[in-house]
Amino acid sequence: MPRIPAFHYGDGPFGTYVLVLGGACPSCTEEVDFCRRAAVAAKRTTKGTKLVVVYARGDRRIQGALKQNGLDVLDTVALDRVGPTPAMYFVDALGSVRGVWRGLLSITDQERILQAF
Repeated sequence: MPRIPAFHYGDGPFGTYVLVLGGACPSCTEEVDFCRRAAVAAKRTTKGTKLVVVYARGDRRIQGALKQNGLDVLDTVALDRVGPTPAMYFVDALGSVRGVWRGLLSITDQERILQAF
């Protein structure tokens, strides 16, 4: 998982979903619709579960997709390098990784994640 500098998200048993996107993979741009739906769910939640989008700092393709789709309201982190993408991690409030999904999310996984908000 990429290091995310100085972020604390979530309270109690809740945590943060970290969506890692990279423009080199075609699946990342396919995840943008899910990302938009997750952003809406994260804004509406009362649970304290958060969503962070991580992308490579110089990746103009992902930056453009985020802005074009109205996702600049999300917490976003630009890193120098990101690992294999797309990937989704669930990090609990104590910083432990509790779930990992690599590659394009299935519809079932997308719905489970959306319901978790």
